[in-house]
Amino acid sequence: MVVSPEDYDATSRRMRKDGLSARYAAGAWRESFPHHADYDPPFAARLGKLDSASPLPPDLSLRAPKLMDLRYGENPHQAAALYGKRGQGLAGAEQLHGKDLSYNNLVDLDAAWQLAAEFSEPAAAIGQTHQSVRVRGAGFAGGGLPPGLRVRPALSLWRGDRVQSRGG
Repeated sequence: MVVSPEDYDATSRRMRKDGLSARYAAGAWRESFPHHADYDPPFAARLGKLDSASPLPPDLSLRAPKLMDLRYGENPHQAAALYGKRGQGLAGAEQLHGKDLSYNNLVDLDAAWQLAAEFSEPAAAIGQTHQSVRVRGAGFAGGGLPPGLRVRPALSLWRGDRVQSRGG
């Protein structure tokens, strides 16, 4: 089975010339199965709901590409990776410096991001050990300032608390 239009001509030429080797066929199969794994579940889910009283499917299957290997899992002896959709959530962030991320770093980043996102004006949150420990926003300090100056209280959290944030 050939699923990529870019491979049609090359596969056709191979078939006419020498036939398909077992190695070439195995590569095509390896490429086709993930394609079908993505294609079939929505149909199965829809058919499964036809006679169901529940609006939710009885099974939920998720597939996501691996975006990066992590330094380690929740504990240093555990392997971990980040899976998701590039450009969304934490996967859309850019790491500017520092060590490769671990699972615990991502948990802390997510907690801090969720807390800062609660504010309608600029805010910063620093988290470690799975809990947000510092937050500062325009509502806490300088809420009546013009928009350009409202960022300063949030930035002062990062600048003024480098010990707690382990360097920011």
